[in-house]
Amino acid sequence: MFFQIKSEIDKTFPTCIKLTDNLWLNADAGWKVFYLDEAAVIFKGYLDDTEPTVEVLTEIASSSTPTLYGNFIALVVKDGAVTIQHDVYRSFPLYVDDTNKVIHNLNLPSTHRVPSAYILTVSDSFGLSYVQFDPIGEVNLDPITKDEAIAEIDKILLTRFSSFFAHNTLPAKIFISGGIDTLMCWSYLKKLNIDYEIVSAENINHTQFVENKLSDIRTYWAYNQIHSWETPAVLVSGAMGDEVFLRGPLAGNIWLQQFGTSYPAELRPEHYHYHYHSLPKNQKYYGPEATASKQAAVSKILDLTINDHQHWHLDTTLTFTPFKDIRITKLLLRLSFDDVVGQLVDAEIGRALVGKNFPALLRHLQPQKNKAKNEDINFAAFLDDK
Repeated sequence: MFFQIKSEIDKTFPTCIKLTDNLWLNADAGWKVFYLDEAAVIFKGYLDDTEPTVEVLTEIASSSTPTLYGNFIALVVKDGAVTIQHDVYRSFPLYVDDTNKVIHNLNLPSTHRVPSAYILTVSDSFGLSYVQFDPIGEVNLDPITKDEAIAEIDKILLTRFSSFFAHNTLPAKIFISGGIDTLMCWSYLKKLNIDYEIVSAENINHTQFVENKLSDIRTYWAYNQIHSWETPAVLVSGAMGDEVFLRGPLAGNIWLQQFGTSYPAELRPEHYHYHYHSLPKNQKYYGPEATASKQAAVSKILDLTINDHQHWHLDTTLTFTPFKDIRITKLLLRLSFDDVVGQLVDAEIGRALVGKNFPALLRHLQPQKNKAKNEDINFAAFLDDK
């Protein structure tokens, strides 16, 4: 769902919808328009547990802050203004260009980025107002064991997979990279007997929008690893796996410093994250300064995670992003050092979840994150476990 809201129609986009007297939505394909009693809603994406019915959209339109899970945007047009609503954990970045009066999530000039804890409303004359909400919620730091964390994370993911695929009617596709996050996704598809197709190569459907905006799309690093197809489909994505599962170099190191250590001190050559976390681009995250307190470190990690946007949707391909859920991160922050360090350096909890669901898939895990090249991966072996 790539879009811009401004005062002019832009025919380089396939979707152009007049929102108010002076505001247009210019966007990629795949948006739907719903007319309610007191508002119109322009919607794209998915909700975890239901289709976007009139009843659900009325709830979204009448709420000042997000309450639903999924990966969606809902432009609520009411009383000459447009409110940009979304799910609890917004998947897409949101920028404002005050100079040219444009709101967008493209590689365009911008005055500022809107944090994920704010809902933005724009009036017909481009007056902006914001409502702040708390996407993080209560943070409980009472200790739990690794087994308890695995059980609770498993419940979250089972619910997200089963709820979505109970109502989804589009074909599901997954690209197996050999990384822990796509293996986790694969294991839940298999555990729940969800029908899916394994794709072994990148496929980008060169629609009008992609042809016109590919360079803008590619400026987002995660959109150098995306797929789309000519007919509507669902891509099952491991996006946000590193970040939500506390394995990212910045957040992971912030947390290790709370225990008086760091990634450079803990990583060993046999660890899953040794190669990736040792890359020069990640060295800047391992400075000697530690966040002052545990609570400050928790707040920083959760804020970083909630404002990390990776995969939303491209044209008529929806991207299912079950790991976009900081309830998982909050559980990991309750573990002792002995229980959490293996997750940070070697994806131990991710491995345990795969083992719980379908242990045979662990044979496909690459020994090092992002080290193997596509030509070195045995995609035929994935089909053996389809």
